[in-house]
Amino acid sequence: MYIIFLAASGTWRDVLIVNPIIPVQVGECVIQRFTKCRGVNLDSVLLIRADFRGADLSGANLTNAILYRADLRNASLRDANIIGTRFINADLRGVDFHGAIIGNGTCRHYECLSEKWKIVYRLQNSTAEFIYENLGISLSGQDFGHANLRGANLRYADLRGANLRGSDLRGADLGGAVLKGMKIDDDTQLDEKWRNVWTLVNGHTYDFHGLNDLSEANLRGTEIHGIDLNGFDLSRAILSDVGLSSAELQYSDLTGADLTGADLTGADLTGADLSDSILRNTDLRGATLADTVLDHADLRGSVLDQQSEISDRWRLVWSLVNSVFVDETLEIPSDVNLSFAFLEQVNLIGYDLAGANLTGANLTGANLFGTDLTGTRLHGANFDGSGLKKVELSGGYWIGADLTGALLYGANLANADLAGYDFTQSHLSGANLSGAILIGAHLTGVDLTGANLSDTVLHGAELSNAYLYGANLTRANLKKASLERANLSGVNLSWASLQDAVFTDVNLSGSDLSDADLSGSNLRSSDLSGANLSGANLDADLRWVNFRDSTIDVDTFLKPKWRLLREILNDSTVVLDYASMDLSEAYLVGVDFTEKIMTNVDLSRSDLRSSNLSGANLSGANLSNANLESADLTGVNLTGANLTGAYLYRTNLYESDLTGVVIQPVQLTCCSAFKNDVLSSK
Repeated sequence: MYIIFLAASGTWRDVLIVNPIIPVQVGECVIQRFTKCRGVNLDSVLLIRADFRGADLSGANLTNAILYRADLRNASLRDANIIGTRFINADLRGVDFHGAIIGNGTCRHYECLSEKWKIVYRLQNSTAEFIYENLGISLSGQDFGHANLRGANLRYADLRGANLRGSDLRGADLGGAVLKGMKIDDDTQLDEKWRNVWTLVNGHTYDFHGLNDLSEANLRGTEIHGIDLNGFDLSRAILSDVGLSSAELQYSDLTGADLTGADLTGADLTGADLSDSILRNTDLRGATLADTVLDHADLRGSVLDQQSEISDRWRLVWSLVNSVFVDETLEIPSDVNLSFAFLEQVNLIGYDLAGANLTGANLTGANLFGTDLTGTRLHGANFDGSGLKKVELSGGYWIGADLTGALLYGANLANADLAGYDFTQSHLSGANLSGAILIGAHLTGVDLTGANLSDTVLHGAELSNAYLYGANLTRANLKKASLERANLSGVNLSWASLQDAVFTDVNLSGSDLSDADLSGSNLRSSDLSGANLSGANLDADLRWVNFRDSTIDVDTFLKPKWRLLREILNDSTVVLDYASMDLSEAYLVGVDFTEKIMTNVDLSRSDLRSSNLSGANLSGANLSNANLESADLTGVNLTGANLTGAYLYRTNLYESDLTGVVIQPVQLTCCSAFKNDVLSSK
């Protein structure tokens, strides 16, 4: 007997079916095997022993439905809403849950979905790594029998002891997965590649059937001594602690493979590609490495002996990496080829590598203190975090080299072509960069204290927040360079080309800018106090520039307004009557304007912090948006003055005439002194 209960318009009705083969119509859907009921609404329906084998229920609404002992083998529930659906004793073998909405439905007496199928659901919709890391669920020993895991992402999954008998794993990604101990049978559908891997790791007799793809296979700890893997693809395979003694690996692809601790004694690796592989603590005694590619291979801790056949080039790399030679006077041929060598954290102090080929070498964290790299080919080499203190680098070929974070204290980079290089987080204090080409280079925040940058081409370079205290930039080309907030105090910029450069908020105090060309540059808010500006071209944006104690001469180009402001800043007595003058956007911090005639003067947006204006006549003056923090305006005549937006924090306005002046409380910020009280913005 086949009974179907379903909800319709808020009432219950049931259908009694004597023969279960007879199809039953629910709305527009006819329930039967292999039916297509996409998007059907089965909300809150009770189905007992319904036969949905192979049915397409994708997108169906099964919210709060009860499928008691329903047969859903190989059915599709893709994108279906199964929130609260109770699969009581239902057969869910092979069900496709991709995209299904499972939610946290309330299933009081029964689980909506058993733990097994919940994990299958998660594997179909996420990754094994996600399940382990975010849900803390181990996959080892789990029961996935007859599950639909077709195309599932099982990368690096630990499937030891997991039951996958009768499961569909076709197209599943098992890269790096642990298959040792995984339980399968003849009904398990598994791609031939991963069946071969399973066969190897579980010690069964193997027959690769002409397939040679073992890429990304996890063979960790497997004993396969003497195996013939000639020409096999083992790229990115996990081969740590694998027993491969006397193995045949001629012309195999082992790029990126992890061979940590592997036994390769007597193995034949002729012509094999081991680029980017990890050979840490690998036993290579007696191994044949003739014509083997070892570009960027990590040889730290690996073992060679006299019987190991390896080129002089790679034996030297192995020797350097493993500090076999402790004598710092070791002679290395001037034309030595160390290209693409893995030399991370290697101690190369004092070595003579002049003229050597280090193209593409990995020198991350290496110590090259005092090393001679004159004329060395360094295209694409990685010096990230390496110590290059007092290293000789002049004349090197640097195209594409990575100098991010390199320690280049006192290094000699004279005349080097470093256009476009990224020196972020590098340290170049005391370095010699004279004549170097640094067009468009990134030197943000770099320490260049005392560096020699004379005649250096820094056109368009990024030097914001750089520290250049005491550096020599004589005749340097800094056209269109960005130096925002850089510290250039005490810098020698004489005869430098600084056209259209950005110096916003730059500290240039005490610097030598004699005969420098700053035309078109942006010097807003920069500090030029004590700077030598003799002969300089200052046809630039000089708003809020501090000219105090700076030096100019008859050859200095300075527009009349800024020349006057410089004079006022250094000696306010040079002008007796400021009436109607344009002193807008000027740096006038601490200037003494006591009792000066300043009627109708334009001081808009000027910086007048701590200035003394007591007793001055500022009637009709424009002080809009001026900064008057801590300024003394005692007894000032401000009749009709414009104080719109002026900053009056701690400004003393005692006994000032404010007739016609409007001051908003917000301008006072905290406190400004008036005649009889203290006004507050509160």
